[in-house]
Amino acid sequence: MEGGGYEAYDFDYAAVGAEEAASLVRGCPGFAAAEPALTVTLSSPGDLYLRLGGAEAALVERPDGLHACEIVDAYGLVRLDRRGGAAGDYRLWPLAPAAGASVTGRILATGYEPDLRETVRILGVAVDPALLPPLLSDLPPDPLAPPVSGEATLSPGGEITMAVALRGLVPAEEAGPGCAGLIDQTRPDARLTLAEALPRLVIGAESDTADTTLMIIGPDGAVHCGDDQVGYNPLVSIEPAEAGAYAVWAGVYPGGEGQAARLVFGETVPEGAALPAPAETLATDAAPAWGYMGLDPSGPAEATLSIAASVFASDFDPGCSGAIDPSRPDLVVSVWEPGPMTIAARSDGADATLLVVTPSGAILCNDDHSGTNPAVGFETAETGDYFVWVGAFGGGEGAEAVLTVSPAPMDGAMGAAEPPAPNPFEGRDVPSAAAALAILEEQPDFAAFLTYERMEETGPEGFILHGVTLSDPSGVDAPISVARISVSDLDLSGLSAGGGPERFALTVEGIDYAALAAAAEGGGPPLPLFETPPPLSLSVSLLPPGGDATRRDFSLGLVFEGQFGLGLSARLLWPEGAGSMDPEMLAELARGEAVELRIDDMGFIGASLARAAEEMGRDPGEMVAEALAELEGALGAMGPFSPGSPRGMLLAALTERLTGLDRPGRLRLRLEAPAGVDAETAFGALMEDAPDPALISVEIAHEPL
Repeated sequence: MEGGGYEAYDFDYAAVGAEEAASLVRGCPGFAAAEPALTVTLSSPGDLYLRLGGAEAALVERPDGLHACEIVDAYGLVRLDRRGGAAGDYRLWPLAPAAGASVTGRILATGYEPDLRETVRILGVAVDPALLPPLLSDLPPDPLAPPVSGEATLSPGGEITMAVALRGLVPAEEAGPGCAGLIDQTRPDARLTLAEALPRLVIGAESDTADTTLMIIGPDGAVHCGDDQVGYNPLVSIEPAEAGAYAVWAGVYPGGEGQAARLVFGETVPEGAALPAPAETLATDAAPAWGYMGLDPSGPAEATLSIAASVFASDFDPGCSGAIDPSRPDLVVSVWEPGPMTIAARSDGADATLLVVTPSGAILCNDDHSGTNPAVGFETAETGDYFVWVGAFGGGEGAEAVLTVSPAPMDGAMGAAEPPAPNPFEGRDVPSAAAALAILEEQPDFAAFLTYERMEETGPEGFILHGVTLSDPSGVDAPISVARISVSDLDLSGLSAGGGPERFALTVEGIDYAALAAAAEGGGPPLPLFETPPPLSLSVSLLPPGGDATRRDFSLGLVFEGQFGLGLSARLLWPEGAGSMDPEMLAELARGEAVELRIDDMGFIGASLARAAEEMGRDPGEMVAEALAELEGALGAMGPFSPGSPRGMLLAALTERLTGLDRPGRLRLRLEAPAGVDAETAFGALMEDAPDPALISVEIAHEPL
């Protein structure tokens, strides 16, 4: 395998002792197999961290041929650290206790120093919990402990900078909403004293070499956290800030422990900082939208309600998804006797989520327990009231949902993931895109899915397939013909390392739309109807702009020639060393500097409306007026908005499009964020009446074509 950067690998090993390790390193216990269990190749000088479970010792051979021996530590781990190691091959032998004896276990190899608790979990090592750093739930942060890097007093109008060394040990997320990274909760990094109250106190952390976070405990005991408000640096603004002592922890993501950082104290928010809105609270004391329900021991009970989604649920717990209305719960469930209970939600009109506050105040969340429907289960529910919120992802506002409360344990594993598919390229030589295609053709089900008449190689990173046929291996749907499939700019190293490319471009032309629409009728995604199906083409690409590895230009296009087109493009800030990422991980990690959605209409919407009006015996103009009135009412239900707001621009653009259907036009929505913005923040900006243009600009318009 190849290692380095921010990549991480873990896998099982098995070895049989052959040669005495002491013959290579004096005093090294155990016996090494004839061949190493692992070879890690550093393509350039860098850090390499190897962790083993299951062995009492291990031997490593460096690129210069010298050997080193490491013994198991108190945590049951064998650790081999090579900070700034030379480029080349590092060969690893787990050592068996005797000649001919076998040893098995698991290896973790990373380019950054891994978190101890996560390492123990991955390798399955049994460790005395007393040896591990205590979690925040076991040992809460101590704001009164002597600070590691010093104390300071901030006067009005002043600014202080303090150097710190990042000391991450345990996850900070337990401390409260928005908390992230690793901290050492036993001592703060700094203590800041305000001799008098300030209208605003701003605290930031900066590092040139690590991804930092912040956790602050104020004199009133309130916890304030920050992450990625200024690029990858955190910033916390406390308004107003009372006089007294503020304990400050500089957190860090795994791999940055020991790196240098700076704490900055002042009153000014840097330009472009993405500060969160004032924190909302979950109003458990408010009357529920649906009402109250007791857990019925005789069987399940249901409540039907409308989803209200105004605030991201992750504001209340990092593990929560979707958006909710925190001003009141949807349902309150009373439990009078301890026993099993399951709370589940389902919705046909939204991708629903759940947030439940237990009688003891714990927040439990779930998404997609069964398909896109969530559920939260209790083996033995404590007595008291459970406050239930049903949430939804973007577009689910107002959709109907059904809550089911059952006196039974939850079936199935919550959020269980499918095991990852094996990587057919791992360990294979992939010198070209054509070679990658040949490896795929070796897979037993490939020919049942795709065949082609001719392949044209267009260079090391591309090819064109002519006369393609896509088939349903089950035989349920008829084959779909495609004129050409073109691949270019294919990341070959990404195929070998992670099974997927970090950059590529793909175009599919001449798709048999009639066959595609027929297959969709059998349960596929809904497709627009055309009296005469036009030629269809699809394109998607993920490319670094001008070779800039810190960004990716993503584009997706769907074109029905002469009828309708859909385009999505984005410039993404690409996490260093992210490698091949699936769509869910991409949504979590990648932040967009610019995102644009385009809908090109060359007559399809007008023809569809005219056809629908004819079938219903109605005037098309009246239908347009009714649709626009309903849209204005739906947008207004989210709160007041002005003509220049995102919702105002959307209403104006759709009005111009729908009242001029006799001419081609383009609807365009564009977001720009100088420091990058995640999907949830972007959606929130669209709901605001006047988003801060310094953080994110929104443009929605109709353009005649």
